[in-house]
Amino acid sequence: METTLSWVVPALGVVLSWYSLRWVRFRSKLTMVPSAVFVSLVIICLLVIASAYVNTVCVENEFCRNYGDGNMAYWLNAIFISPLYVIFAIKGAGEY
Repeated sequence: METTLSWVVPALGVVLSWYSLRWVRFRSKLTMVPSAVFVSLVIICLLVIASAYVNTVCVENEFCRNYGDGNMAYWLNAIFISPLYVIFAIKGAGEY
């Protein structure tokens, strides 16, 4: 259960990044790429907080075990797949 939960929240970031710039019309890629990077950084910050919260709730309700520093995978996974957030934000930009 721990492994599944530790990847569910970061996987939601892919969906969020796809829809984050969807309604914004960019005139050039020169402004789209920095916007995608900024949005991805915001998504990473939010998902790190959400992942830590999910881990805390899981351990407190005894659905998961506490692994000490091993629980860092909950928030590191959002950082590991951060390039996907940038790619999906660029691909989804202006597609509405």
